[in-house]
Formats: sequence, C-alpha cells, structure tokens
Amino acid sequence: MKKYLSLILALGICMSMCVFPAAAISANEAENEVLTEDEFTELLTAEMSSNEFGGLYYEGDTLVVNVIASQKATSLRPQLAQKAPEDIDVEYRTVTYSLSELERIKNFLTGYMSDYSIMMLDANEITNQVDISLKDYSDDNIESIKAAVLSHGGKTDYLNFIDDSNKVIRSTVGYETDNNASPFSLYGGNPASFTAKASTTRYLTGGKILIGNGYYTLGPALSASKAYSAGHGFSGTVDVKDTMGTKIGSATCNFGTLSGDWSKITPYGGEFFPVVAKATPIAGKQVYMLGATSGETTGKITRTGISIQFSPYAPLTDMCEGNYECNPGDSGAGLFDSGAKDVLTASSNAKTYGIQSSGFFENGKWAGFSYFTPISNVS
Repeated sequence: MKKYLSLILALGICMSMCVFPAAAISANEAENEVLTEDEFTELLTAEMSSNEFGGLYYEGDTLVVNVIASQKATSLRPQLAQKAPEDIDVEYRTVTYSLSELERIKNFLTGYMSDYSIMMLDANEITNQVDISLKDYSDDNIESIKAAVLSHGGKTDYLNFIDDSNKVIRSTVGYETDNNASPFSLYGGNPASFTAKASTTRYLTGGKILIGNGYYTLGPALSASKAYSAGHGFSGTVDVKDTMGTKIGSATCNFGTLSGDWSKITPYGGEFFPVVAKATPIAGKQVYMLGATSGETTGKITRTGISIQFSPYAPLTDMCEGNYECNPGDSGAGLFDSGAKDVLTASSNAKTYGIQSSGFFENGKWAGFSYFTPISNVS
C-alpha cells in the first residue's frame, strides 16, 4: 500500500520542527560520497526548510519527495541527486501544504482525541491531507472538529474524515480464554555460534510469554541480554514467565505519549535469540510480524508518525501502521524486514522496524490495520 513516512521521527528528530543547518551537502560534496538510504533521507529533510518540505515516502521502488514550489527546492535537486544511493530512484512532486503545517494540526488535534472520538490521526504525505479516523462520524462532531481547527489557524480543505464508527482499536494482549497456541516455541536449540555456551538456555523471538495476567510475544532482541515486548497492561517492573509459569526474566514498562508502547526484558538466566539490528520504518516497505498467536504475518508499512488512541489509555504519538494481521497474544511481537525462517536462523542478518501494540478490530475480528512502536523509540 502506498502511504506515509515520518523518517525524521524515526531518526530521533521532530519533523514538525524541520529547521536545520544547511551544511550537510557541502560537507558531503567535498568527499563526493554516495550516501546510504537512511543518510540520504536525513539529508533531504535537513536541507529543506519546514515551509518547503512536504514529506517523503516510497511508491514502489521510487522515493517520492514532496516539496512546495520554490527556487531553493529546485536548485537543491542536482546536488541531492549526486548523493542518492544507486538503487534508489528519486522523484520530486509539488504539493500545496508543507508537512509541518499538516503536523501542526495533527498535533493540535491529538490533545482532543477523546473529546471528538478520534481513534487515529495522520499527516498524510501522499495526499497532502490530515487523516482523521472517527468513532463518532456524525455531522455535529465533524463540524466541531472543523471549528476547532479554524480557531487554531488551520484550514478545513486539507481535513480528511474517515468513517470508522463500526471499528475499534484494541490492544493485542492475550488471555487464557483466548486459547491460542504458540506457533513458535520460546525455547530453541543452540546453533553453531553458541557452541561455547552449549548449556545456555536460548529464548526465541516469537515465543509466548506471560507478563502479569496477560499473554504477550517475546519481541526483537538487540542483544543477547536485552529484548522487547509491549508495555500496555502492566506497570513498573514485573516478572516474565514462560507458559509453564517459570520465571525467565523481568519486564520494565514504558508506555505513553512519545514513549510509545514497549517494555524492556532482561533475562534472569539464558540469552535471547536471534540478535537483530534497528531499521527505519519507511512507508511502502515489506514487513513481517512474528507473533505468538498469529505466527508470521506479512504486509507493508502504511503510515508513520501517527497518533492513536485505544481504551483505556491516553493517546500514543509517533506510532506506525501496517496492513499485516495481528490477534490477541501478539502484543510485543517484532516487525522485521525478512520472513520467519530467515529471522530465526543463526545466519540471519534481519533488522527490526518495531514492536507490535494494537490493531483495528470489527466484530472481534482483525479489520485491516495494525499499529506498532518504531524501534527508534526504545532504549
């Protein structure tokens, strides 16, 4: 699906404050170097002022850069072209509104999500609009939102209201009554790389774990002693258990607003496997979730930098959306750039995009979109 990108946030920079020094190109030109994908997208956003930059995203294999028509934006293109990775085609498109303007209104409305029954907000880069997913799609509610935006100095012509009155965003924590078996064992054999530690217990990504009263998925591991899962449904630091009730580690909750929805897991003994690297969520990229209920599900990243709200929690900002399937028990699952077989092999060079949080459901069934915390937001 062709959708959205907020790479500034994924790189730890707020896109809505897109004002940067313009020294990056000249420094790189001195070395005449071709940049990596992440370096190039960072350069793009750094060189354009906030009132000229309209966002960027992938459309197939093409990186689309939205710009407000200006002499500076035109003059930058030849310089930027020299730095683009060889395997990336870059296309510039002219849009009406800057991303900073759309983000300004999105951020303003985030503070009123409960008041207006808003479930999801997105500064949509491809359509140059602010998408507003509504539980209450009544005319009165829509007119109230328009009035609020006008009072904040915004415009109503870039507001796109979405009727999601029959749907609900819910967390994907599981419970015993869900009766879902794990397709991936929490425990695995020792690959050749573990020969020197043959007696070490290895905990596999994708396995079912118990945190508090809920079932979660053991998510991505960034080291043998540091893995992640979801952060909703408990608070503070609590024990992590396997399905037999044996304590295997502890989980420390991080949940809310810019923190997203994640927990850091430290083992009491044993090691996490496999260890993966961080990857920047980019709209249009293929993604694989490894969930303790759903197993491997696939899709594409459809939105980045969004705000969502699901009961009983306050809005979460800087979240990502994908069209991979999720179900109760998948909370905490890793989102990867390769499939289950590749991720779970000793030779895997897989990277992770983030940590599963929640999804859209209708009549108890997954309804097309899932939400995850970008891996750049964890520590």
